Amino acid sequence: MPASARVYTADRRPSLTAFLSGGFRPFFLAAGLHAAVSLIFWLVWLGVHHAGGTFVTLSVSPPPYIWHAHEMLFGFAGAAVGGFLLTAVPNWTGHRPVAGLRLAALVWLWLAGRIALWASAALPGPVVAGLDLLFLPALVTTLAGPVIRSGKRQNMAVIAVIALLWVAQILSHLGMAGILTDGGRAGRLMALDVLTLLMTVIGGRITPAFSRNWLSAQGLPLPPAVPMVPWTPAALTGILIVLAGDLSAQPMLTAAGALLAAVALLVRLALWQGWRVRSEPLLLVLHLGALWLGVGYLLRGLAALSFLPEAASLHALTTGAAGTLVLGVMCRAALGHTGRALSSSPGLTSAFALVSLAALLRVVVPVALPGFYMEGMLVAGAAWVAAFVLYVIHFLPILTTPR
Repeated sequence: MPASARVYTADRRPSLTAFLSGGFRPFFLAAGLHAAVSLIFWLVWLGVHHAGGTFVTLSVSPPPYIWHAHEMLFGFAGAAVGGFLLTAVPNWTGHRPVAGLRLAALVWLWLAGRIALWASAALPGPVVAGLDLLFLPALVTTLAGPVIRSGKRQNMAVIAVIALLWVAQILSHLGMAGILTDGGRAGRLMALDVLTLLMTVIGGRITPAFSRNWLSAQGLPLPPAVPMVPWTPAALTGILIVLAGDLSAQPMLTAAGALLAAVALLVRLALWQGWRVRSEPLLLVLHLGALWLGVGYLLRGLAALSFLPEAASLHALTTGAAGTLVLGVMCRAALGHTGRALSSSPGLTSAFALVSLAALLRVVVPVALPGFYMEGMLVAGAAWVAAFVLYVIHFLPILTTPR
C-alpha cells in the first residue's frame, strides 16, 4: 500500500493495548494535553490578577510563576523526551520497545509527579518532591539496559543527559523548599541548558537527514552535506559554557557561551538550506525550531550583557525552540510509527504557526511594547493553548488506535 493511502479509518477503534504498544503514544498525548491544560491554569491566574482580582487559595504551593516554569520543563518537556527516547532507543539498539504494564508504570510515575505539583498546597513538601523525582530515574533505568547491551557507547550520552535533567529537577525542588536561596532558579536554568543540548544533537541528526531524503524523493538537487565538525561541537561547547555560567552565577561566562552557541547554530542552520523544504510543513517546522534555538541563544547572550530582559531570551528557547521542535518531532514520529503518511494537515500547519506566534509575542512585546506586557502574555498563552489543542484533536485517534 502506498504511503499516501495509509490513513486513519473508522474501523480502527481505540484500545488500551494499542495505546500502550509504544512509548510515543501515551507520552506524546500526555505532553500535548499537559501543554494545553497547564497553560490554561497559568492564563487564568494571570487574567484574574490583571483584572485586579486575587485567589483566596491555590492548589499549588510554589508561586505560580515558579510552578509554571517547573511544569513546562519537567512536565511537558519531560513527557516529550520520555516518549521520544522510549521510541528512538529501541531503533538505535535493536531491542524490543517498552510496552504494556512496564510502559503504563512509567506513565503513572510521570503522572504522579504532575498530580503532586498540582496539589502541592495540600501535600507535605517532601512528598511532592519525592513523587515528582520518581519518573526520570525510572526512565534512565529502563533505557540503560538496552543501551549498555547494544555496545554503542555514543548512545550512553542519552543516559547522561537524562541523569543531568534529574539533577536539575532536584535543584529546582531544593529551591522551592527554601533549602537553596535562589528559589530553584539554577535548577530550572540547568534543565533548559540540558534540554537544548538534547535538541542540538537530535535536531542536528534528523533535520538535515529528513530534508535531504525529501529533496531526493522530489528529484531535486541536494544541498552540500554539512559536516558535524565544527558547528555542532562548537554549539555544544557554547551551551556547556552557558551551563557553567548559570550554575556559577557568572553572567559574562553565560554571555560568552550563548554567543558562541548562537553563531554555531545559525551558521549550521543556514548550511542546511531549510528554505528549500518550505512547501513541506513537517520539515519546515524542524528548521523553524532550529532557528528559534539559534535566535534564543543570541538573545540569551544579549540578556546576560543586560541589553534585553532575560525572560524574553528564555521564552525564545522554551516557547520558541522547545515548543516548535517538540511539536514538530511529535507529529512526525507519531505519523511515521503508526504507518500514516508523512504529510501535514491545515490543522497541524496552523498549530506550527501558532507556537511560533506565541514565541514571537512573548519575545517581542516585553521589549518593543512594554506597556502591553500583560496583554502580550495572555495572547501568547492563548496561541500556545490553541496550538496544542489542535495537536491533541488530530492525534488522539491516531495514538489510541492500532497501526
